[in-house]
Amino acid sequence: MVKIAKPSEFNTLELMAVCGSRQIKNGDVVFIGTGLPMIAALLAKRTHAPGARIVFEAGFIDSNAKDIALSIADSRLGWRASGAIGLFETLGLMLQGGHVDVGFVGAAQIEDRKS
Repeated sequence: MVKIAKPSEFNTLELMAVCGSRQIKNGDVVFIGTGLPMIAALLAKRTHAPGARIVFEAGFIDSNAKDIALSIADSRLGWRASGAIGLFETLGLMLQGGHVDVGFVGAAQIEDRKS
């Protein structure tokens, strides 16, 4: 039986991570920064969007790291990653080139995508 959490059983940061993860659809290319964006993207990938491809701000693409990284440039993100490119390529070619569906650099603001 699945236990439903009561509002008092989670904090605001956890709620933000869940809300952010729900913006990610299966198959999306997701551009993320460190902290809550990383947690939101990994939560989505491990729950409802296993086909999402995560592009970390520092250039690691679709990492299969076993642990949560300390930052977007943590070398453990290179473990079985699909690719590793530089910051210039990540920001200039991937992000500005229109190859990203959803982006979270910081979780201070989350906007719905336009359908």
